[in-house]
Amino acid sequence: MAAYVGVRLYTLNPGADPEAFERVFATARPARGLAKIILLKGYHGGGPRAAQTRYDYASLHFYTSLEASEATSDALHQALRSGDVPDDLRGLIGFWRVAHTHELAVSVANGFTQVCETP
Repeated sequence: MAAYVGVRLYTLNPGADPEAFERVFATARPARGLAKIILLKGYHGGGPRAAQTRYDYASLHFYTSLEASEATSDALHQALRSGDVPDDLRGLIGFWRVAHTHELAVSVANGFTQVCETP
């Protein structure tokens, strides 16, 4: 069970390519304390009963602990500064670069600690 969950909400900038955003996310891989990552596409349908969102995408990042989240984030920031990317972070660094820039999307990050889980 993940102890810390990072949620990022994305609104793509005008002219941004949604397929390119999805492709770069598909290259991301869990690393270190990051156990699982999920990309969700915002629903903007016409059904009156289905919940809709104003965001284009959301990503969920499941960490084993808050400390693991901080350590992974620190390692990624260090890799970006130094240009030396450890092998276990190579599959995550491309998405990290996109997720932390305003060239493709405006994003909002929120963190949550887990209360319970149902089967």
